[in-house]
Amino acid sequence: MTQRTPVGHIPFRKQVMITALLAVSLRLIWWLGVWLSGSNGLVLFDSPQYILLAENLLEHGEFSRSEAAPFFPDIARTPGYPLFLIPFFKLGIAIHWIALTQILLSAAIPLLVLDIARKLELKGRWIAAIIPSIDLSLLLFAPVILSDSLFILLLTWWIWWMVSKEGKQRLWGALILGLMILVRPIAQFIPFLLLGWMIWSKFPKKQILAYFLIAMFLPGFWIARNYQQFEAATLSSMGLNNLMLYNAAGAEAAATGVPFTEVQQKYVTAALEAQDWYGDPLATKKYLSWMRENALDVLAEYPSTVAYQSAKSLGLYFFKPPRSYFDQQFNWDYSYDPILGYDENSASIFSQITGKTSTGGIALMFLQAFINLATFLLGVLGIRTLWKKHRQWTMLFILLILYFWFLSVFTQTDARFRLPVIPLLALFAAAKGFPRLTRRV
Repeated sequence: MTQRTPVGHIPFRKQVMITALLAVSLRLIWWLGVWLSGSNGLVLFDSPQYILLAENLLEHGEFSRSEAAPFFPDIARTPGYPLFLIPFFKLGIAIHWIALTQILLSAAIPLLVLDIARKLELKGRWIAAIIPSIDLSLLLFAPVILSDSLFILLLTWWIWWMVSKEGKQRLWGALILGLMILVRPIAQFIPFLLLGWMIWSKFPKKQILAYFLIAMFLPGFWIARNYQQFEAATLSSMGLNNLMLYNAAGAEAAATGVPFTEVQQKYVTAALEAQDWYGDPLATKKYLSWMRENALDVLAEYPSTVAYQSAKSLGLYFFKPPRSYFDQQFNWDYSYDPILGYDENSASIFSQITGKTSTGGIALMFLQAFINLATFLLGVLGIRTLWKKHRQWTMLFILLILYFWFLSVFTQTDARFRLPVIPLLALFAAAKGFPRLTRRV
């Protein structure tokens, strides 16, 4: 007699092994491809700044981006990722081996998402495991000497800890959250978001207070350091940098027709000329104040342009693929600048990208666009399903997605800033799942 039974009843241990094999093998192939391409694809964007910070900490005991003495203290970056790099530099380990370590660490992200899906009893566990395993944005940034892969790992680990632990045990997750903030300051407001969520979820008041204080413990030390050095009670100046040099500059460029690079350079020159960096100990405080005032003035001057650009940034957030970042990493022939490309005429941006991007880059770009769209649609469909089963966790995941979505407006909506929501969308997608396949037995 022929009977149809569901396919996919694989023991969880075997699911873990298959997920690990998929995640590690894809990342190793990617890492080898970058290494063998002969490109400098492991050191991109802000990588030199992180390397310099780690080297100055190791050799001079100063958290500084100065290339020579005097080593002016830095307020733009936080110390989490440079501290991660220091042991490698101390041992003389080459960059490509650091990248390999990051690759292996990032392979834990799909495993953590898989286990969260198991604990929440989501029927589409394979979806939860596959999405972060194959997402090309995660693969692209995993080996680069940037804070992204470590940040996403800590974020996923923190969510796993929240879901997996109860009572006082959960407080250890607050330390992970504090460390996550020191790796990337974009997470600095999550403790406040979490405060509201825990009150809504009716956590014990003492546990709420303890969690908040523990989460802010490590970042608090860095805020105190910045106040002592610069009389500025802030974790990082990167938010103001982006607001001034990208958002305000982009708004003025779009409104006036002046090339973005010219407007940005005007702001940089004016800011540097206005400050006596080494003669005035409060120069940084003045600089932050100058940026804030001027950025707000510019944004207020072009409100319609700012509103349009913000709406466009929010609209692109879930779908924007990395574009020519693939070309940069694999040393493929291209002439499109993925950093400045957003400033080009939006009416012809598609043809400009495809006309200046390599064939391989275009192929990966479209593949990633498909993955982005599928992940988003499955994630949206899964929200209702997860809400019915786990209203508390659904609310937290939605708040986190909205948090990173909103903050992306102040970070140019670069493909990097979509990375934090990938594990969360994968969990929503897993909640919906696919109809179970069957086989003849």
